[in-house]
Amino acid sequence: MQKHQLKDQDYLDLWKYTSEDTAKIKDKLWTIASWLYALMSGLLGFVVKYSLESNADIFFSIATTAAGMGLSYYTYIMIQEYGKHVRNGWKVVRKIQDKFEGFGDLWKDNNKDEVPFPAFATRLMILALGYGLGFFLALVYAVFKSTI
Repeated sequence: MQKHQLKDQDYLDLWKYTSEDTAKIKDKLWTIASWLYALMSGLLGFVVKYSLESNADIFFSIATTAAGMGLSYYTYIMIQEYGKHVRNGWKVVRKIQDKFEGFGDLWKDNNKDEVPFPAFATRLMILALGYGLGFFLALVYAVFKSTI
């Protein structure tokens, strides 16, 4: 059986498809992260306003802050996984770029062999950890307030 040989046009089409697909994954990451951060902001505001400032039941405060910490953890893991997909897409794009002489020179730092984890995803993960810390501190405060 004869193997199919890719032509330059095939590589170019594959490069365009992979670049567009990676861009879509990155856009999806931003969309999902935005919604999750909006949800966590609302929940954290609710926790601070109703759970901590009023005489709310301690179990209600624990439940809402635990839900917030769980949501923060989920956001962190989701961003990490989408970031891996973006990085892998960039790796494939870079390998395809290497098939064309001079094509990879259009992007800075293209001579690196390793494609780093996307910096924007790292910043979003740090933000998720910040929300988790906020929910944890709210939990500590609620427990401390209930013992007084």
